[in-house]
Amino acid sequence: MGIGFDMVEIGRVDAAIRRWERRFLDRLYTVEEQACCRGQASSLAGRLAAKEAVLKAMGTGLRFGNWREIAVTGDALGAPRVTISGRLAEEARCRGIEGFLVSITHTGDLAAAVALARGG
Repeated sequence: MGIGFDMVEIGRVDAAIRRWERRFLDRLYTVEEQACCRGQASSLAGRLAAKEAVLKAMGTGLRFGNWREIAVTGDALGAPRVTISGRLAEEARCRGIEGFLVSITHTGDLAAAVALARGG
């Protein structure tokens, strides 16, 4: 149905955490995501890249919801798993999207993610 790719500078996420603390984290990440990442900027940057890649795969941007409506967690083996909720989930259903496949990677400075929107 669609594909998206995004990269996030880990240092920018780290700086935002130091400057805005909870305000930044609570605006972009679910409680479960925050618990999984334990404040690690590289993990948080990877999840942010995945969220943006999901929005690109949907072809909508963030106009139909908010960042917390996309949750990037891990399955039993640690592979990234995406769940969407709220208005974004409703829009995905309208577009025929049944789910997403996501891959995340990190380097010293960057986190990147690719998302594939699956349809029926």
